[in-house]
Amino acid sequence: MAKNAKSVIKLEKPSVDTWFIGWDNKRSKIKVYGLVSPKESMFTALKAVDYYTTEKSWLAILTANGIDPTV
Repeated sequence: MAKNAKSVIKLEKPSVDTWFIGWDNKRSKIKVYGLVSPKESMFTALKAVDYYTTEKSWLAILTANGIDPTV
């Protein structure tokens, strides 16, 4: 890996639907969120990423941070 290259977090073809939330480095602001199905993969340079196997838990975190993913 090059000296200035960023590390990459990846989730490749999870065994179940997996929702994720990616945070800024201070974990104070959500930068990205979504769903990865067992047929998909997700890659990000963000260092703080949380994963959820229930949509309800994922939605609770988004809602607590003022985000409505249905909009």
